[in-house]
Amino acid sequence: MRHRFADPKNAREARARKPVVAAIDRFWKAFARKTKQLDDLFSGRVSWDLPAWMATHLGAVSQDLMWEYGPALRGDGHRLVITSESEIGLRPLVDLVLARAPRLRGWEFLPHRPRERASAVAGTVQART
Repeated sequence: MRHRFADPKNAREARARKPVVAAIDRFWKAFARKTKQLDDLFSGRVSWDLPAWMATHLGAVSQDLMWEYGPALRGDGHRLVITSESEIGLRPLVDLVLARAPRLRGWEFLPHRPRERASAVAGTVQART
């Protein structure tokens, strides 16, 4: 399914795209309602199953999208990275997901992981392997 150059005059394509866009919008609505709990989780005040929540909500858009949370790069707050990893065919879907993201105070959304300092790379590799 085309996401970047979808033809709104193509009825079949529009029908196929409609549930994807609806799933994206449901994800962002659920995300906006969850920001306080996300902040509490990242601050260590509560504990809950973030991977299961993301699998349910972002997974409804596509099970093939990857995600990662971290501190905001531009100021205080948090970031959510949504990426297609090496599945370049999903990059237009990532762009669509991020284009529909709400503006939320204390949050930024990125299509790829930010560069890491060389001193931090060893820890990242160790954590992932």
